[in-house]
Amino acid sequence: MVKLRSQSDGGNPVLIRMANAALAAVQPHELLKGVLRPSPPGLLRLRTPLWAADLAYRRLFVVAIGKAAPGMAAAAAESLSLPFIGVGVSPTGSVSTLDGWRWLHGDHPLPAWRSVRAAIMVRDTLLEAGREDVVLVLLSGGSSSLAMLPTRGHHLTDVRLQTRLFLRTGCSIHQLNAFRRRTDLLKAGGLARFASPARTVGLLLSDVPGNAMWAIGSGPTIACGPTVGAQRTPGHDHPDPHTAGNVRHPFPAPLNLIIGSNETALTAAAACARRDGFRVETRPGALRGEARAMGTRLAEEACSRAGAGERCVIVLGGETSVTVQGAGVGGRNTEMALAFAIRARNHPVGLMTLATDGKDGCSPATGALVDGATARAGLARGGDPWRAMGTNDSYTFLRLARAIIASGPTGTNVADIAVVILNP
Repeated sequence: MVKLRSQSDGGNPVLIRMANAALAAVQPHELLKGVLRPSPPGLLRLRTPLWAADLAYRRLFVVAIGKAAPGMAAAAAESLSLPFIGVGVSPTGSVSTLDGWRWLHGDHPLPAWRSVRAAIMVRDTLLEAGREDVVLVLLSGGSSSLAMLPTRGHHLTDVRLQTRLFLRTGCSIHQLNAFRRRTDLLKAGGLARFASPARTVGLLLSDVPGNAMWAIGSGPTIACGPTVGAQRTPGHDHPDPHTAGNVRHPFPAPLNLIIGSNETALTAAAACARRDGFRVETRPGALRGEARAMGTRLAEEACSRAGAGERCVIVLGGETSVTVQGAGVGGRNTEMALAFAIRARNHPVGLMTLATDGKDGCSPATGALVDGATARAGLARGGDPWRAMGTNDSYTFLRLARAIIASGPTGTNVADIAVVILNP
C-alpha cells in the first residue's frame, strides 16, 4: 500500500491521514476486482451494484494502458480464466513482469518513439481479433501519451511540439485530449476500430474532471466527443483519420464503464476527516484554471472564514494548469501550494495538495503541505517565495521550507486533490 511521507516531522497528521485514505480508495487492483468477477473459461463476467453483464467469447484479448496498467492487469489476471492474450503499456520504471503478458514502456508526458512502438504492438495484437472474440481494455491516466500512433499528415515530431505547447501554456486536459483525438489513430474510438469485429469492453479509471469518457485516455474506445481540427497541416486535405481505411468491419458499440474517479478519492478523504471530528465540505471539480490563481483564491477564502472562527475541512478535486514563465522546478500542485502559503502568511489555515499519480510536474514531489508559517520558514532558510513564483520554481522554495510531501509512483491516477483546513 502506498504511504505518503511528509518532509516535515510536524506535518499535519489529519491531512496526511486524509491523503493516504484517498490514495488507498483508488488503488486499481481493488477497484477492478470489485467489477471483474471470477469467470469460467469462455465467459467474461462484469458486476456493479446497478448493472451486470456476461459476455461469451472464443478468445479473450486484454489490453492495459496507463499509469495504473500494472495494477489493473494484475487484478485481471487473478479474475480471468486462462488462456487469454494480454498486452500492456505503462510508464518507464513501472512494474511489468506479469507472466504471459507482452509489455512495453511508453513515453510520458510527451509521446516519443517508445510510445509509437507500444501503439504498434497494441494495434497488431488487436488485428488478430475476430467476430467471436472479446477485447477487454483496462484504461487509466497517462495512456494518451504512453501509446500513440500518428494519423496520416501528422508527424510524431509535430505532435510532440504541439503537445509541449499545450502543456506550457496552461491549456486544460480537455483541450489537449481533443487535439490528441485528431492526431492519433488509437484515439477517438480507434482502438475499438482496430479490434473490430470483436466486441470491445472498456473499464476506465478516470483522471479527467467531469469523467467525460471521450477524454479519458483521449477515448480509444469512445468514438464520440470533440476533436481539434484547427491543427491540420497547411495545404493538405484531411479526411477523418479514424474512418479512412482503419475499420476492418462494422463493429459493435463498445461497452464502457468507469470503475473509479477523482470523486472516489474525495469521498474517502472526506470520510477520514469526519472520523477525526471535522465538519467537511466537498467540492468535486473545483480545482481548475491557473494553479497560482486557485491557490490565492483558496487562501483568501480560508483566511476570511478562519478569522470568523470556523473550524472545518474543505476537500476539492480536479486539475489546474500552469503557464510556464521560467525554468524552475515544480508542478501545478506545488505552485498552487506556494501561492496559498504567500497569501496565508500568519493565518491559522493550512493546505495540502496532492497529485494522485505521485508525481507533480517536473518535480519529484507528490504535492505539498503548507500553512501560515510556510513562507516565513522558507525565507529563514534563504528562499524567496515571490521569486520562486515568478520563475515556476515552487518545488525548490517549498523544499527549503520543508513543506514537500512525497510518495513515489502510486500506481494509480485520478487527477489531483486538495484539502484546506481552517483553525486546525
